[in-house]
Amino acid sequence: MKRTIKQLTLIPLAILGLIIGTSSCNKKEPAKAEITVEDIDGNRVANANITISCTPISKTECKEGIEQEGTSNQTGKAQFEWNHSAIYGSDDVGFAVLKCEASDFYDSTYAEVVYETAGVPFVNAAGTDSVVDVTATLMRYGSVFIELQVDDVTKETIQLVK
Repeated sequence: MKRTIKQLTLIPLAILGLIIGTSSCNKKEPAKAEITVEDIDGNRVANANITISCTPISKTECKEGIEQEGTSNQTGKAQFEWNHSAIYGSDDVGFAVLKCEASDFYDSTYAEVVYETAGVPFVNAAGTDSVVDVTATLMRYGSVFIELQVDDVTKETIQLVK
């Protein structure tokens, strides 16, 4: 009788221990990336467009959810997260090499001399060359490769150049 009570007590405890042990050991965090966008002077760039995509040099399969887009916040940073099924390839290595690109637009004003035909500067009524301020919207661009790993946060800075 003592043996039966002991067995009835130990069996449920063993099953409970097995359930707790297997559920907590294999839990992995998703792969994360924190991308910071800066201009050439090191100033953070808010509202930059960021695209993360598969690359030909990567052995990562371009699975659904691996390619992402986002915009940098007011501090020039953007956060991205990938679940396991997007990162794990058929070989279950748990990492990916991706191309990360950023761009933004800015206004630039410059002076331009107005010319007549044949390359002769236009002269206004005061007898001086006519100079016009021109404002153009230009784009800055930068790119880096990032390596993602499950259970890790990848931090990378992209510098935008004109």
